[in-house]
Amino acid sequence: MSSEKDNIVLWHPSKKKFYENFFFELHDPEGRFSFLGRYTLQNQGGETNGSVWGLFFDRVQKKQIVLHNDFAADKVVTEADFFFLDIGGSAIYHHGARAHLKEADQEMEWEFSWEPEGESLLLLPPLAYKLPFPKTKILTPNPRLRLSGRLRINGETFILQDAVGQQSHAWGEEIHPSYHWGFANQFEGADAVFEIGTTPLPRPIRGLSFVSAIVLRLDQKTYLFNGPTDWFRNKNSISPTHWHFEAKNKKTLLVGDLEAKPEEFAKLPFEQKTLLAQLHLELFTKEGDRWTKNRELVSNNASFEYDAKAFC
Repeated sequence: MSSEKDNIVLWHPSKKKFYENFFFELHDPEGRFSFLGRYTLQNQGGETNGSVWGLFFDRVQKKQIVLHNDFAADKVVTEADFFFLDIGGSAIYHHGARAHLKEADQEMEWEFSWEPEGESLLLLPPLAYKLPFPKTKILTPNPRLRLSGRLRINGETFILQDAVGQQSHAWGEEIHPSYHWGFANQFEGADAVFEIGTTPLPRPIRGLSFVSAIVLRLDQKTYLFNGPTDWFRNKNSISPTHWHFEAKNKKTLLVGDLEAKPEEFAKLPFEQKTLLAQLHLELFTKEGDRWTKNRELVSNNASFEYDAKAFC
């Protein structure tokens, strides 16, 4: 599926209960910070509003700066035939993103350009994007980007060239409570992209309150643990700082751990989020009756987020 087609804005003013967001993440090549820009449309039964968020993860001073501005629906501009979303003058589109945020005495501004990828990374099977379940859908139209441009935080300007990042698109009736999501596209000595996500079940089934999907692209090969059978077979153990998971089919076993320190999470009204998580993956193949480990992957720039009420 093409990256621009998968980014077309689905929101319409007539939809009375709807949530949609577009976001990009990047990591400073010099290791000073990681950054997320997010553009959100939401109507939960009242007035539609748009919001723009900036999350700055300072690796040097070990702190986060979070700014956002809200706008009424008449400040939202979209296009039906190509990817373009403008919220109050801040915009995200096929080849880049820009924004200017001001909140109290803090200010954040960015303008980035990128060359889009040709193929999206789908966390779910293609058919699932047309079905009622899961209620919230996510895909990554640009799983590995090179972003160039500038970011200004409270008067300090960072000029970036070819920073590694990604861009995703999520939508649904609402943000699911108890969801979790992880992503990584920078691994030590490996060409890989990884994504994992959970969604709650309408009611528990076989003792499970949620199910998960996992996708791994490694060395031009894609490993899929995201079909309906996998949703119930994948194993997960999740705490506020650590996510252990296992996924298996007849020929492949994937074991992983995603973790971050409590202070590395930005605490938002509706979620906890970090771009500083560590991801460790082990990939096994079956030879006869034995599982043999043939790859080990490590990323120190992984995303880890979950619903703020997931552990209440």
